[in-house]
Amino acid sequence: GEGTAGIINIVLKKGVDQGLNGRVGAGTGNRNSSVDASLNFRKGKVGFTSSGGTGRWYNPGADNRSRSGFDPATGLIVSQLEQRSTLQNDGGWVYGSLGLDYDPAAHHSLSLAGSLNGYKGTTDQNLSNRFVATDATKNQLFARTTRNRFSALNSELTGTYTRTFAQARREWSVLGQYATNSGTSGYDFDQYKGRPVPLA
Repeated sequence: GEGTAGIINIVLKKGVDQGLNGRVGAGTGNRNSSVDASLNFRKGKVGFTSSGGTGRWYNPGADNRSRSGFDPATGLIVSQLEQRSTLQNDGGWVYGSLGLDYDPAAHHSLSLAGSLNGYKGTTDQNLSNRFVATDATKNQLFARTTRNRFSALNSELTGTYTRTFAQARREWSVLGQYATNSGTSGYDFDQYKGRPVPLA
């Protein structure tokens, strides 16, 4: 079964007159766990925001499969397939963001914001396959080990200037943005013919 327990949230408030506030949270369960936090500040013409977090996932799995093949003419079983597999999916993630805004004068504002998101994980599977048929030339026995690796990292930086006007719903902005996206993924497997389990 799945479940999540032990969720903790701590709210920080220091010098409310100075506009400082923050939050810390954590959670854990039998499939994943995480921790996150934020810290924000605003005073006068200057504002600052930040948030971040990290976590891990750990998902085991198993599967057993059995299939019988029948001769349509006689109704007798002519083949039997048995497959057993185990799987382990592990990895982690991280994210963070920062923001700064400044109002140099009435109806003028500048802002700068950046963010970072990434993850990295593995999936390992062991499979045992046994196929037996009345036609022995079709018999199969093998074990297979498959390893998957994947990761990604994304970042973004945005700067904005905004001019508002006394007239309601009238404004114009200039925005610049830079972003990167990178990721890798791949797998390899080893198959052992004539073996019910992989080599150690």
